[in-house]
Amino acid sequence: MAAGEDEELNSFLDNLASDLFNSRLPDGQIPEEMYELSTDKLFNALDKGLGGVSFDFEDERNSLKAFFQDNLAQFSAAKSLTELKFFNELLIKENGEIRSFNEFRDAVLRYGIQFNKNYLKTEYNTAVAAAQNARQFITLKQNGVQYLTYKTMEDGKVRPTHVILDDFTAHIDDPAWDVMTPPLAFNCRCYLLPGIASQVGVLLNKLKMTFRQLFRAAKVPKEFQNNPAKSKVIYTQEMPYFKQAKINGKLLQAQKNFGLRPILSDATDKGIYETYKFDAPVEFANKEEANKWWLDNAGTQRGSFDIDDNKGLAIRFDNKFRNHVIEQNNDGRETIIGNVKDILQRPDEVWSIATERKGVKSLQRTYIKYYKDFPMVVQVDGSGEAATMFEASKTTKEGKLLNKDSIENLRQGNLIYNKTR
Repeated sequence: MAAGEDEELNSFLDNLASDLFNSRLPDGQIPEEMYELSTDKLFNALDKGLGGVSFDFEDERNSLKAFFQDNLAQFSAAKSLTELKFFNELLIKENGEIRSFNEFRDAVLRYGIQFNKNYLKTEYNTAVAAAQNARQFITLKQNGVQYLTYKTMEDGKVRPTHVILDDFTAHIDDPAWDVMTPPLAFNCRCYLLPGIASQVGVLLNKLKMTFRQLFRAAKVPKEFQNNPAKSKVIYTQEMPYFKQAKINGKLLQAQKNFGLRPILSDATDKGIYETYKFDAPVEFANKEEANKWWLDNAGTQRGSFDIDDNKGLAIRFDNKFRNHVIEQNNDGRETIIGNVKDILQRPDEVWSIATERKGVKSLQRTYIKYYKDFPMVVQVDGSGEAATMFEASKTTKEGKLLNKDSIENLRQGNLIYNKTR
């Protein structure tokens, strides 16, 4: 961190200590600065490791980036909750006495720097390495490489338990790579290279070991037994932060966990629509205008086009989306289709939820943009294809009203981006 960043961190930790000491931070709520410090750093690590910010829609890294962002956002939330729990426990001394504020603040500053500077640097380096090796694995497989070889940096910094793996070679589809794709520990610098068939089994014969014995000798922590290219996660659920925060399978909430304002005012806070002014959206008069807009972008009715979102993901809009929004629905959503680019590139909130069923991973990414009268939503699947869009409104006897419940139910999961609190 630069000097200015150190000062900002110290100022944040000083304020956090005051909030915790005086019970001003609601239980389970993650401070904005703490969360964004982690996500910003780790998202940058992801871009560095994958080799770019934006990729073509067909590039496998495009979809992988969406899954990795989801994982790193969840990791950041788990880390933040673990850190807060640790700080709260510092309020009480080992002898049961309550620390003075000055004692507590000094402890929060000391450990806060450890969490948010030292540990974060290690987490950044490890995320870069995981993304790089995922990229390498995908590239080699796409290029028809059939065998992989595990390599170390072959210097004095390599862990002895990793040295034993140097030159291990196996088929690219061998289950060994499901648990032994680097990094195999924090700050691990090992990597994969193309191998040759004649080297398969050579290391095991030399060491007089089975693979199981070799793997046991390598002492790979359970949390690093992973292949990021296949699992689509950088940090597995075996990581200590996940175990301590206990958020696996839970959807974090906009208000409770991230301190975001409600859509409309409630007993806890002033609402978004009572706090901010928003621009009016683009509106088409009918389906003909909507279809003309589509042709201008896709070339033909059955054509498609891509839009990069605010994080560099390429999102595809195809005829299936056009048909769903313009032709199949009778709620007037064709009139708002012209806002998709604005929603993706200038969202107010982006949420992500990853699920797995029978070994198949899926992802739903939700973009929310607040307009003058109603929020608008675009939802995208794990492949990067736009699935739907709609306006969060409802028709009543009093006319068209904002559908608060509809939009609040979407403000949960892993927070990828937030513009306003």
